Amino acid sequence: MPRLVRLLAAFLLLLGGVGALATSLPGPTLFDTSWQDRESLLRDVAPGSYGEALELDTATIYHLELTLDESLTSLHGRQEVYFTNTSGGQLEEVMFQLLPNVLGGRLSIGMLEVDGIPVAVEYLRAGSVLRVVAPEPLGLGESTVIALEFELLVPRGIERNYGIIAYREGVLSLAHAYPTLAVFDGERWDLDRPPAYGDLIFSESSFYLVKVVAPAELKVVTSGVQVSRDDEGSMVSTTFVAGPVRDFYLCASRDYQVETRIQGDITFHSYWLPGQREAAKLVLDDAVAAWQHFSERFGPYPYRELDFVPIDTSALGVEFPGIIALASRLYRPGGSGSLLEGVTAHEVAHQWFYGVVGSDQVSEPWLDEALAQYASLLYFGYRYGQPGYRGFRQSLLERWDRVDRAVVPIGQPTGVYTAREYGALVYGLGPLVLEDLAAELGSDVFAEFLRDYYQLFRFRTVTTEAFRSLAEEHCDCDLSAFFETWIVGRMPP
Repeated sequence: MPRLVRLLAAFLLLLGGVGALATSLPGPTLFDTSWQDRESLLRDVAPGSYGEALELDTATIYHLELTLDESLTSLHGRQEVYFTNTSGGQLEEVMFQLLPNVLGGRLSIGMLEVDGIPVAVEYLRAGSVLRVVAPEPLGLGESTVIALEFELLVPRGIERNYGIIAYREGVLSLAHAYPTLAVFDGERWDLDRPPAYGDLIFSESSFYLVKVVAPAELKVVTSGVQVSRDDEGSMVSTTFVAGPVRDFYLCASRDYQVETRIQGDITFHSYWLPGQREAAKLVLDDAVAAWQHFSERFGPYPYRELDFVPIDTSALGVEFPGIIALASRLYRPGGSGSLLEGVTAHEVAHQWFYGVVGSDQVSEPWLDEALAQYASLLYFGYRYGQPGYRGFRQSLLERWDRVDRAVVPIGQPTGVYTAREYGALVYGLGPLVLEDLAAELGSDVFAEFLRDYYQLFRFRTVTTEAFRSLAEEHCDCDLSAFFETWIVGRMPP
């Protein structure tokens, strides 16, 4: 491509243009909408967040069509991805993560095209990465359309990383069930993997338009909001829109029923299986209380809907944008209501830290997990006063006790810790470190810092260095010693 055209592409990107050469690209085939029509993708955004979401004019757009079979153990997928190169330089390849192939499922690629041109399917890392080589290098500010078809076989057991993709006990959980664009960090495609006890996904905020074709009797729950539903005899075609979000999650069961509550502009849905209705009502109570507190303390929740679904998982809860999966065992009659409440509050906090303010959950898990635990500590103080605060704080100390209260930096990659250390240090010690940091800065200054942190990095990605830099701006102090002791272990020169 001529150098002048590439310079024009870069110039248009700096001006905020969406895909400098978009007019020459193939249009969407799965939906009747243009790639430039981002207005139609903002129906998931709550009032007050529309403007900031609209600014993401170079964010990736996913169009997906997922067809589930009657057994709920396999699906056929069609996918088109509109991707704009904002890497800072020229790209000769684009990487997709095939995370089902890490989680015990099997995702295989059929047709693959770049801008309408067939290209070879190339797997890397034991089939967990799809390498897409563009027919021509993609310059800064240029856009491309990557179209593919895939087949997914769903595991029936909990393989690893909490069993978040599986069909078990009549519930289908599909986390990361499609080829997901990897993050380019300026130098390389980030393809790092955690051990079996960490979160897998690290992705940028993107827009999703998804059609799910499923058996008519199936209740399908997803990220985002439903925008249409068409009955087709024994099958139903339902379209959802979500974004800007970091992932698209789908959960389904023939047995799901739902409790609903509306608070202001936000609709809360709490789904339940037979015998779980009372627990589902408690989830609604706790979720609304947590949403209210975090909205006041950190900033507004950006979406119109927040859903809760029980699934069979080895975790207590798993967060996804706009939807939270809770362990079905927590809903059992006679179970611990305080445990269910703590898990609900923690996962709701993730909507702020991981969902809106993104971070690398593999390399810097403390930025979302320790912050979500700290937010939970604040929640219990907000709802139950000092007794609630002290009670939850005691549970954090008990977690830290699992490693004899060892003073170990909390900001290391997941793989540095054993499973026991990960739970004790990132989830137990981590929020206590943040409590100490709040004392160091002063409670009012720290509260202002977290509000600004949330506002500054909404729909973007943060690092430990950026977290520290913003904290130092607020306190007008040097936090090197604190971060070296408690978070990173050492500071860069």
